[in-house]
Formats: sequence, structure tokens, C-alpha cells
Amino acid sequence: CCTVFDARKQPGGMLRYGVPKKQLPTEVLDKEIALIEKLGVKFQVKTQIGTDLSLEDLRRDFDAVFVAVGQLKPGDAESMGIEANPNGITVKGKTYQTNLQGVFAGGDAVHKRRLAIRAVADGKEAAVSISQYLSGCSVTGPVKEFNTHIGKLRDGEIENFLACADKAERTSPANLGLDQNPPLAGSGKNGGFTDRQARKEATRCLHCDCRKADTCKLKQYARDG
Repeated sequence: CCTVFDARKQPGGMLRYGVPKKQLPTEVLDKEIALIEKLGVKFQVKTQIGTDLSLEDLRRDFDAVFVAVGQLKPGDAESMGIEANPNGITVKGKTYQTNLQGVFAGGDAVHKRRLAIRAVADGKEAAVSISQYLSGCSVTGPVKEFNTHIGKLRDGEIENFLACADKAERTSPANLGLDQNPPLAGSGKNGGFTDRQARKEATRCLHCDCRKADTCKLKQYARDG
């Protein structure tokens, strides 16, 4: 059983309370959370770690703990017995392990990137490490079996690579010039692309990896062997 403790009235963290609803509608977030609940995950809201529950309580009641509480204040991690550095909680490489046995950490609690997609990726990768830990295996974190990205292009190869591409002008939102940097997310200074503009801009993408990375028979044969 997995339980997510949230200090707020509703689950979702910064995705609910820190991202403008125009960028992430509440109903979209609620549907994603509902899917997680269907997997058997329980959400316990209005529960502040350090006030309502201590880390020791969690370590006693659960086989593993993942700390994803957002950016910590100086001294917060140390008060829980977790080693930290100027950026946040100290973890062992891609295993997301802290100095405390069975305690893992990720997201803004570890680094100050403040990117939701990076925090979500941390959770996904940490889940692999936690599974390894609970299974009694060596905790190594995710292992990338295959590299499907294109290698570094040598002299002359970039020209050959681009020869097959159709030239297309860059598309910019109407209120953002080509020589301007995009404003910060949530600043309200840029409405973003229209659906038509987004589709047009997406056609400019140069694929730099294998187009069949997820359906490659050679990869399947390698695993079966």
C-alpha cells in the first residue's frame, strides 16, 4: 500500500497551487490523480510532515519513504536527520537514496530546478530504486538498456542530415518577436501558440533518435537472448 501525505486540503502540490489554471486546468489534474487512486494509492491531506507526522513515524509505519516536499528551508532536512547541501537533500546519484536507510528523496527537495516535468521524472526513477530496495536487490536505479539517440555528427554529415529536411520558418506567438526570449511561465506576458501554430511549429522538429525505439524487434531479440 502506498500513501501520499499532503499538507494542503487537496492533493497535487505545486501542480495545483503553483501553476496557473490556464496552463494546467484543475479538471485535468483531478483526472490524473483519480487514475493514481485507482491503482490503490491513498492520499492523506492536511498532514504536515514535521508537525503532524515525523519522519521517524513514517519510517516506523512504512517499508520505504520518498521525500518530495518541495524546496526546503535551511536546516529542515538536518532536523529530520537527513544530510543536505546548498541545493537541497543529498542523494546517492540516480538511486535517490539519502543517508537514512529506506528514505529516498527527489524533486525540488533535492535540486532547485523548479521544473514540474523534472520532479515527475524524479518520482518515476525513484520508484525503480524503491522497488529494488523492497525486493532486496542491489539499489542501482534505472538502467538504460539501449541508447537510441543519434551519434555525434562528423564533418559533412550534418549537411547530409539536413538535405532530407524541408526548410520551414520558425513560428512565434503574435506578441513575441523572434529576437525576444520567452517570458517566465505564469507571467501572463505570452499567450502561447494557437493550435494551428503549435502544429506548424512541431513539423520543424528534426528527429535525432530511432523512430521505432519502442517497437524495435532487434531490442526485443536482445532481451529474449
